[in-house]
Amino acid sequence: EERDLSHLSFGADPLPENVHIALGFEAPSHKEEHEFVSACVLSQLLGGGGSFSAGGPGKGLYSRFYLNVLNRHEQIKTAISYNQAYSDSGCLYFHFGGEPSYLRNMVDVAIREIGFLVSERPGSVELERAKKQLQSMLFMNLEQRPVVFEDIARQVLSVGKRQQADYYFNRIERIQVNDIYEIARRIFSKPLALAGLGKNLNEMRSYAQIADTVQQQLSPKTRWRIFG
Repeated sequence: EERDLSHLSFGADPLPENVHIALGFEAPSHKEEHEFVSACVLSQLLGGGGSFSAGGPGKGLYSRFYLNVLNRHEQIKTAISYNQAYSDSGCLYFHFGGEPSYLRNMVDVAIREIGFLVSERPGSVELERAKKQLQSMLFMNLEQRPVVFEDIARQVLSVGKRQQADYYFNRIERIQVNDIYEIARRIFSKPLALAGLGKNLNEMRSYAQIADTVQQQLSPKTRWRIFG
């Protein structure tokens, strides 16, 4: 006797299908050294991670994306900030992932974090924490010989010489609260790049609406209209 058993699960339940969004903005190139380092510290301050973290939880739990996003919105499973730099430009972008039914809220949460960054300077404690995390990542990565070789190649190809880790350690140490505020306002005043993948994307606001709301965050008079 033959039976259709496709509805039965013989192992672990399948992973839930999440929806993903990315919001990106033009950032400084690595040739704008001070601004580039400021953008790196800004990205580290935002930090983030996922509901599952390889090696166990506990890394970066005081970053803004952990405190304000992952710890407060259980429907959001991933919230991470990235910063990429090239010879002529760069890109600071956020990757958010979560339940498809929470897509619209997920976009609002991301824009709210932008509003916080451009409206007030970060606290000295969280800035120092972000700087220490970035400095420790710099030295820990360079403990691996393949990373050292890649670092030499990248720097020589990019700027014609290689700076030692201490050089960038000191550049990170020089970043002040006002540097973060100024670079945040510069980056988020740039045109928005938006991408989405997954279900329910038709429920997301249009690009024009989202881009307009992001720009409103730069103005104190209209900053919180998104939550009205």
